[in-house]
This record gives sequence, C-alpha cells and structure tokens, in this order.
Amino acid sequence: MVGERRHEGEEYPPGTEVWRRIPPLHFPKPPRERPNSSAFDDDSDGDPMSVVVVREGRDPQEVLVEHEGFALVSLSLENLAECDQRLVADPQPDEPDHAIVVGHKTDGTRRKMAKASRWVVSPPNQ
Repeated sequence: MVGERRHEGEEYPPGTEVWRRIPPLHFPKPPRERPNSSAFDDDSDGDPMSVVVVREGRDPQEVLVEHEGFALVSLSLENLAECDQRLVADPQPDEPDHAIVVGHKTDGTRRKMAKASRWVVSPPNQ
C-alpha cells in the first residue's frame, strides 16, 4: 500500500512501505546481498532512524537527490512491526513524506530489518 501524507506524530495504516537511504559504507560485501545491519540504526545524534514513506507515482531517484552514490531499500510497515518498531510521521519542509522509526534497535533487530529489506535502487556497480 502506498502511504498518504500524514501530520507530525500520526501513525500509518497496514501495508505502508518506506524507503531507507543506504550510504556506501553500508553496502554489502560479496557474497552478501543485503545492506549492513548498521544501516538500520538510529541516527548518530540520537534521533530515531529516518525513512521516507512511499507515495504512489513518486520516483525513488527523488529521494536520492543530494545523496550521490547512495542506494535505496524498501521495508514494509509489517517488517518494522515484527521488529517492535513504530512508524511515525515526521514531515520536514524539504521532505513532506519523511517519517521516523521509533523503537529500541538491538543488533538482532537491525539484522532482521536488513534481511527484510529489498533493494529499490541497488548500489552502484553491483
């Protein structure tokens, strides 16, 4: 299901998909095909993990503008819920579809999210 725009703090319905940008330092090393699990941690400044809610008709490349060399993965709301994570709207002036993933992210939780993720825009040269 494609997300609808939400107000700050509002949660999302089942079927919602999100995109997470993956920087080059978290690209998989062969033979692994999934991103490094540390790509699914909260931000280094302590803020919850950021994502962009998928909206119908949106080009995934838009999410990578100003993030040259990054890749993009998709996770479902159900994937997040299985990891005891909540998706909460956090619209920003430059990204109205921005949301945060709230919940404690243990090593096991991050590995589970990494395994559940699907490439939307694969890493360059892979």
